[in-house]
Amino acid sequence: MSVRHEFDGDNLRGVNLSGCNLVDMDFTGADMEGADLSWTQLSGACFARANLRFCNFDGAELFGVDFTGADITFASFANVLK
Repeated sequence: MSVRHEFDGDNLRGVNLSGCNLVDMDFTGADMEGADLSWTQLSGACFARANLRFCNFDGAELFGVDFTGADITFASFANVLK
C-alpha cells in the first residue's frame, strides 16, 4: 500500500528539512518561503502553486518533482539531481 503524505496549503516558512526523505510528499499551495530543503530526497513530490521563494534545494534529488505554478524566485538549485 502506498501512502502519500500531504502538507497541502500549510505554513512551513523557514522550516529546516535538510537531509530528510520527503519522497512523494504533497506540498501543493504550501507557504515554504525560506525553507531549507538541501540534500533532501524529493522524488515524486508536488510543489504545485507553492511559495518557494528563497528556498534552498542545493544537492536535493528532484526526479519527477512537480513545480507547476510554484514561485521559485531566488530559490537555489545548485548540484541537484534531476
